[in-house]
Amino acid sequence: MLKNEFMAVRCVGRHVISLPKNFKESSLAIGIFRPAGLRAQEPAFEVIIRAGRYTQQQFAAEVQKRRIEMRRGGGDRVNVLRLDKEFADGSILLRLQEIEGAHVSEINFLREGIMVTVRLDSYEDQYLQAEEGLIKFADGVKASQGGRSSGFCLGAVNIVGNFEAERGSFWFRDGQGSDFEVDVDTYVADEKVPLLERMRRPDSLLAVFDVTHKVLRARERAVAGMQAQEWLGWAKISDHSDEKTLKFALETMRSKPSRVSPSISLTFNTAKSLEDGTPTKTLVSDDEAMQLWDAVVESIRPAGA
Repeated sequence: MLKNEFMAVRCVGRHVISLPKNFKESSLAIGIFRPAGLRAQEPAFEVIIRAGRYTQQQFAAEVQKRRIEMRRGGGDRVNVLRLDKEFADGSILLRLQEIEGAHVSEINFLREGIMVTVRLDSYEDQYLQAEEGLIKFADGVKASQGGRSSGFCLGAVNIVGNFEAERGSFWFRDGQGSDFEVDVDTYVADEKVPLLERMRRPDSLLAVFDVTHKVLRARERAVAGMQAQEWLGWAKISDHSDEKTLKFALETMRSKPSRVSPSISLTFNTAKSLEDGTPTKTLVSDDEAMQLWDAVVESIRPAGA
């Protein structure tokens, strides 16, 4: 078991997870939120969190980049920047008319140096209603306080509100080719075909591409009070006989989705190329990787528990 001093607690959704300190969170965290009461066909809020501590000057520069991006390829009636408004608190509301009657509005703001962008599509010229929703949504975005959450953790902020759909994606990388990916979706139903069955099927990627691989472990286990399935294995994806890529995956299984029983999908990968394209190799043994995996999985628990 890994010692606690080598682990750092991270908030993901309404749960927390402990990961090795050398795994750093991606600069972006992305979430989707649908307030309760919306019709199914109405667009949901897309939220993008940029890690780091932005100064006002850096924030202004990022918004300017977005203005340029929104104007690119625009014309007299297509992709026209129709609104560029700054509020007293420094937040900036932009509205792009994509085509007649269809708009995308977004609000950009800082929360204790964290840059937040919230976007919402609108149709039939309902952009004013959409922008009222954006401003209200932004009021529910709070900077995290010591890892504690009063809502849905997304990066370094909490999203507070009454939602009927909420999901977030998180990435943690060690800079040497290994990463953890976490997807949390509170209310989505379970996959119709469970993880272990998908991995055994003849149309799985491992079978289709006839990849040399080994299953290290495939079983059910408990995670944060929920049943789950995990598949741990490796595959050889190159001609070099001593090179392999580890792929571990876990998915929760729950009969009734809720805030305390969300869908959690966790994966661990090795030998992934770095952001600049540099290839890497698997640097841990099977036993070391499984020990790390178990420590991470067993750490998952509701925030505040």
